[in-house]
Amino acid sequence: MRQTGGWLRRSTLPLAALLLLAAPGCSPADQPEEPDHGRTKPGLAEDRARQIFAEAVSDNSTNTWFIELVVTDRRSGVTRSGCTTANGLLGAIHRERGLGYDEQSLRAVQDIALTTPGRRFAFTNPDALANIGFAELETQYPEECALIRSGWTAMRGDAGYQLFTDKPGYRPVGW
Repeated sequence: MRQTGGWLRRSTLPLAALLLLAAPGCSPADQPEEPDHGRTKPGLAEDRARQIFAEAVSDNSTNTWFIELVVTDRRSGVTRSGCTTANGLLGAIHRERGLGYDEQSLRAVQDIALTTPGRRFAFTNPDALANIGFAELETQYPEECALIRSGWTAMRGDAGYQLFTDKPGYRPVGW
């Protein structure tokens, strides 16, 4: 039994590919891009950074969210920027302000974190500074910090091992 149309299919395939590349609006540059999420537009990037920060600080679960912030040691005047855990920041605020862990104090600490302009915090209490890892603030959590600085969330689950992010297709270091 003889096949018909085989030659036609084989000869038109390269032609169809060539036409697609040459057609207006079909070049690789015209393909839809990955959503920006504010990673390249300064105003949007700051909005996204605030959104990530608010989500992390407001999550009352046992997950470990990572945040980017700027911290000043009021005793020495040294300022560092980097990443720490949202729980670490909240604990630092508890220590700095001498607040307890009752419902009202928990809400107050969250409010302080969420309303501090520019995510710039200043602490005098050495225990508060230690709680956020001030000495290593610029170098701790490099993988998580890279994600946050690119406009993505970074969180570790309850066990603290697996890194979760909203970046599509992301594979954590060491996988």
